[in-house]
Amino acid sequence: MSKKQNNRNNTSKTSATAKKNNDQKRFLISLIAFILIIALAFGLYTVLNTGGDSFVDNGDKEVKELIPDALMYDASGKRVQIHDLIGKPLVINLWASWCPPCKKEMPDIDKLYKELGDEVNFAIVNMTTANNETEKSAKTFIEEGGYSFPVYYDIDGTVASQYPVNAFPTTYFVDKDGYLVAYAYSMLDEASIMRGINLAKGIAEPIE
Repeated sequence: MSKKQNNRNNTSKTSATAKKNNDQKRFLISLIAFILIIALAFGLYTVLNTGGDSFVDNGDKEVKELIPDALMYDASGKRVQIHDLIGKPLVINLWASWCPPCKKEMPDIDKLYKELGDEVNFAIVNMTTANNETEKSAKTFIEEGGYSFPVYYDIDGTVASQYPVNAFPTTYFVDKDGYLVAYAYSMLDEASIMRGINLAKGIAEPIE
């Protein structure tokens, strides 16, 4: 076989290999796109199926999670540990005064605090060490809103270190023994907050 024929054969083999590789790449890209579409569709279904929020029922876990302890300060500057509030169902809300969704859910939290404050503990914790947040701006917002729920301040950053925040607001629902039963990384309406409280009280069906 001549050298010229060998070159033609090698070129044909190279072209066939390149075509095969391109076909494999196109198939892989199509497969990834299909998986992403399915994942997105499932995610949207999950959000819509839980009332439009990122509410997660933690009750199905085999091993219960005891919430971490952390130091915070009340409005008068008194030191308070999160574990001091265990003994009743507990709502922990992490917020910042510059966060519009945080502000929007405050009236619902305050309403439920007024109705349930004797049987449920509320810890509305300002993440004072978060970017662009100050204790002064947080207190001004609370005073102007006339809110009655107990507000705590993460002045030392210990709450932030124990409860990493992926998004504001973040809310945790805890049973009377200190175990996490549900949480949400988004704004919640009154019905969703009540659902979390009921889960913490052990009187609600788990979210499907």
